[in-house]
Amino acid sequence: MFFNRFFKWISTLWQKIIFCPLADGKTSAKRIAYLGLATAFSVIANTFFEIKLGAVQYSFTIAVCALLGVLMGAGYGFVACFVGDAIGFFLHPFGAYLPWVGLSNGMIAVFAGLLLTAENFKKVWGRYAMIAIFCLLSFAVCTVGITNTAFFYLYSKGVGYGTYFVSRFFIQGQIWSCLVNYAVIFMFPTFLKKLPFLSK
Repeated sequence: MFFNRFFKWISTLWQKIIFCPLADGKTSAKRIAYLGLATAFSVIANTFFEIKLGAVQYSFTIAVCALLGVLMGAGYGFVACFVGDAIGFFLHPFGAYLPWVGLSNGMIAVFAGLLLTAENFKKVWGRYAMIAIFCLLSFAVCTVGITNTAFFYLYSKGVGYGTYFVSRFFIQGQIWSCLVNYAVIFMFPTFLKKLPFLSK
């Protein structure tokens, strides 16, 4: 009984991961075309809409990755954001290539694709509750757990993790970039409500 439920849960989760809302019912060729467009959008966002000061990046990357997760789904969104980050770096290099930044971006899309779905957008309380959960989860896992931890090992220069966290987020101001992105994400229901797969 336990194993049946477990495998059913795994199967359901996998279907959600590979589901692409924007290309639902479309051919494989159109799915690939949508993926190419999403990746190009990610490249543009990573290349032109960011400012880096030292180890701190000010951009709309979180909101863009979340948007791609909503539109493309968890799996396709992850690929678009991860590959888009890599291509964006090689087009506009800044220091060494850091793959965990792409991993963090991709995971933001995964969380958005799994949480900010049409089913969760049906009720007002549900959509904003899920957005709040998404913001907390993406901040804890992606922004802090992946990106900040990686930068800590590269740039901490002997200080403790807590000290580096406070310095990077509250002294250098990374937290403000995060909050602006989360504010944009909370507006998603307003400007995405006319999309067929979110309004049905």
